Amino acid sequence: MIKKLLLIAAASNIALISLSANADDGYKGSWYVLPTASYVMTGSDLKADKAISAALRVGKQMSED
Repeated sequence: MIKKLLLIAAASNIALISLSANADDGYKGSWYVLPTASYVMTGSDLKADKAISAALRVGKQMSED
């Protein structure tokens, strides 16, 4: 199960990196959607559980900086 999640996370990161490379073609002040996924695997010495998280950010670029 963990191997499948790591494989999915790695594949989605590669896909998102290729999309972001195309986004730098020119400034147009466009809207963007940024999906994020993460998996936290804590050590046995911590009193915390393993967790999966996901987020979706939506926004509009206001300037080139």
